[in-house]
Amino acid sequence: MRAAAFAILAVVLVAGCGGSSRLSKTEFETHLKRDALLASRATTVASTANGETSAVYAQRIAHGQSEMHKAAIDLASIAPPKDAEADTKTLITALRFLDVQLGKLSDAAAKGNSAAARAVSDAVGKSKELAAVDAAVKDLQRKGYDVGLFGH
Repeated sequence: MRAAAFAILAVVLVAGCGGSSRLSKTEFETHLKRDALLASRATTVASTANGETSAVYAQRIAHGQSEMHKAAIDLASIAPPKDAEADTKTLITALRFLDVQLGKLSDAAAKGNSAAARAVSDAVGKSKELAAVDAAVKDLQRKGYDVGLFGH
């Protein structure tokens, strides 16, 4: 009897936790817009030193990395509409790539290592992950999604 009760409880818990219902178009767009804003702020911080010391710039980049990380985690945590699934995976891959690169840039700035900072810039410029974003964004827009700042 006790084993049966535990089995039923396990089934109920799994059923409750396993619900990965897809978001509506509006719900998905809300995530896209919010995450695009986070990513935009993160990249803006990284691209503007404003004559700051290396330590201050490194702190700003670390904050930007935190925002990029939040955007990647959020998009990875949702179940987008079926027609947006592949494009969302492309965006997640790019956000994760940028998250890592911002970490490297923050470390380089903290150490005053301009060669390492240039290497990060070169890696970003040559990134296949970022090259794929434009096509994914255009595909989402073609499907009628408002992608927020991902479209700019």
